[in-house]
Amino acid sequence: MENKKFTISVFTENTIGLLHRVTTVFTRRKINIESLTVSETETQGVSRFTIVVNGSYDKIAQVVKQIEKQVEVLKCFFYEDEQIVYQELALYKMPTKVFANSESVEDIIRESNARVLAIEPEFIVIEKTGREHETQALFKKLEPFGILSFVRSGRVAIAKPMKRLQTHLEELESVSLFE
Repeated sequence: MENKKFTISVFTENTIGLLHRVTTVFTRRKINIESLTVSETETQGVSRFTIVVNGSYDKIAQVVKQIEKQVEVLKCFFYEDEQIVYQELALYKMPTKVFANSESVEDIIRESNARVLAIEPEFIVIEKTGREHETQALFKKLEPFGILSFVRSGRVAIAKPMKRLQTHLEELESVSLFE
């Protein structure tokens, strides 16, 4: 089977130790996590893990079923890239002197739709949001000027299907009432 990139959304209660148990599911199946982001959702008390992995459809479907067996996991979904809207955030720390000596860096920032977040005497911090290839392309353009530090966030994603999380939670509640 062909390996593809998948984004997994795990909706959970906010419980200590759950992140470790979820990541252990991937470790046991020898699946590397490429990116992991955890945040609150629109529903109070519910967190979302956004996990990016490579694997076959069948293997990822098995992992999702196994994750859903965790008591604190409310619902787990997996998507291919065309089924979601997603972004990443990158920060680049550059020496201030490269701006004083040339307009090249300023032009690169403008062309890349990036923005300056902070200006300090020794350095400037640039922010770029976009897909991984876009943040990496800006890195390659800025690299010759001397990047002091670089960091990229994990993927944040929203599914294109319109079913709301609250609808899934209500369905889960109605099923558990009849069991």
